[in-house]
Amino acid sequence: MLRVNIKKTFPEFELDIAFEAGPGVTGILGPSGSGKSLTLECIAGIDKPDEGKIELNGRILFDKEKHMDIKTRHRHTGYMFQHYALFPHLTVKQNLAFGLKGRPKKEIEEKTAAFLKKIKMEGFENRYPAELSGGQKQRVALARTLITEPSCLLLDEPFSALDPDTKELVMEEFLSFLHDHFHGVVLLVTHNMAEADLLCDNVILYRNGKVLQQDPKKEVLKHAVARQDARNPAAIRI
Repeated sequence: MLRVNIKKTFPEFELDIAFEAGPGVTGILGPSGSGKSLTLECIAGIDKPDEGKIELNGRILFDKEKHMDIKTRHRHTGYMFQHYALFPHLTVKQNLAFGLKGRPKKEIEEKTAAFLKKIKMEGFENRYPAELSGGQKQRVALARTLITEPSCLLLDEPFSALDPDTKELVMEEFLSFLHDHFHGVVLLVTHNMAEADLLCDNVILYRNGKVLQQDPKKEVLKHAVARQDARNPAAIRI
């Protein structure tokens, strides 16, 4: 279980949110500039809230009052960036192994081989990111995130770089892979209601740095607030 109750203030924007997310895929849905990516960065330890508390599976990651701020590498979170952030000078295998630095060589070899098989990229281990399709890059980025065995997976618009013709197929493959290989908390940032509908179990609706609604997906879809704010971009534009 992930529990988030934080505030971060900028001159022209304030993030002030509180929510809980259990196992499964929880979507954070809202327009650009509503604080979705900032939320993930605070959970991962990339950015720091001004106030509040973040707790994952009973373990405190951040607590302003108690002066606790666990370093990013010790938070047991996996962050998948919008454009994958694969290292262009490293091969597929080297990208997968990057997060395993410091572990025994045998363990690194076994884990990378296992994940290459899981993502159906055997035979591609010596290719570089520039030689991969968008869907292949997405699979490698997801595997690199999961290979460190995080308790919480943070996905920042992972399908935005894909062309429309392949996006739906990749999303279906992605969902199948998650169901088979990851059983923790998944936070998926998106501004696309169709993505949230296909991929998420629950949805948190954001606007102007605040949570408007958090419910199971079906409730958000039928709720009047969701119909106005999620399906009408003009209604939630900042």
